[in-house]
Amino acid sequence: MGKKWGLIIVTFLLMVIYLPLSTMSVHVLVWSEELWVLPNPYKNATSFPPILPPLGPSNEYRDPLDICWTTTMKRNEINLAPVFVVLSALVCIFVGDPVLSISCLSLRGPFKFTIWFPIALDRVIRLSVPKVDRFTDIGRPRTSVDKDSEYHRLIGRDHNPFAFLYKST
Repeated sequence: MGKKWGLIIVTFLLMVIYLPLSTMSVHVLVWSEELWVLPNPYKNATSFPPILPPLGPSNEYRDPLDICWTTTMKRNEINLAPVFVVLSALVCIFVGDPVLSISCLSLRGPFKFTIWFPIALDRVIRLSVPKVDRFTDIGRPRTSVDKDSEYHRLIGRDHNPFAFLYKST
């Protein structure tokens, strides 16, 4: 039972802290649309590149299409995007490889956890979910209603430590 709680706590912490942090860092590295200072000018545009009115005087404001890797559209304000990109790269590297984050001596594979953990979690869930046979014990094919009721019966008896990931209460 003690190992089960440890597994649940580690999985919970990885899903609550690690996945959002990794997702945010990847969004910053590619500077996804959610980070743009202005709404996406390419949506519903009738020309390419879109023709947009200037935001103000050209000596004070950037061009309206200069939205990538900038946190402000004013020329004289500090652009914090380089700081965010560097921090995001560090998050991907240090969160990506536990050996690197602990000892800083090994460069065995950055992004290993960033890419591996969601895939491994999906695989663990697929392997842990109870499988319903297509046929009953006497060899008759199960209908979809029979499969559903058998699945719920198996879920109710499931003692897998990963059951909290796919079991609804």
